[in-house]
Amino acid sequence: MKLFNAGKNRRSIRLKEYDYSKDGLYFVTISCSNNTHFFGEIVEGKMNLNSIGQIARDEWLRTAEIRNYVVLHEFIVMPNHVHMIIELCSEKQIQQTIVIQTSSKTIGSIVRGYKIAVIKKIKLEANNYVIQRKKENDIEDKIPWSYIHACAYKIWHRNYYECIIRDERAYSNISKYIRDNPKRWQ
Repeated sequence: MKLFNAGKNRRSIRLKEYDYSKDGLYFVTISCSNNTHFFGEIVEGKMNLNSIGQIARDEWLRTAEIRNYVVLHEFIVMPNHVHMIIELCSEKQIQQTIVIQTSSKTIGSIVRGYKIAVIKKIKLEANNYVIQRKKENDIEDKIPWSYIHACAYKIWHRNYYECIIRDERAYSNISKYIRDNPKRWQ
């Protein structure tokens, strides 16, 4: 009897024949599994990050520090997703020390590395949270730690959305969309 292997039958949403390691600007959206609000909440049109949201933000900022071919542009961590504009460039104008050397310099490898880094940091924080909670008994952070643990730390949707930014007008529109996202949240 042949078993179904979902991984082999998945259709790629990427452009065929496009080199996602090419220099350029990319708009990327990474969503949380089941659209769960892991990262905080919108209050009066502003995003209020909880501890997990702060991890997601900090790890994104760290991306450019550890990858010398990445420049970060607009980004926002929302309650259940992250929007970002990533620029890939062969050589940054700013000199930085390479901390991590990856074999693949594609959008996919950047997203994968980011997702893994966030999960690792969340696991560490979850352990610290449990220890702290035992000491203080009444910590309220509005973080679904028990849910995160129950779903085996699978906070990310398996894929991501990406769009190649081809001109200044598209860049301007996407940047505005990212900045205004909390105001339009419902």
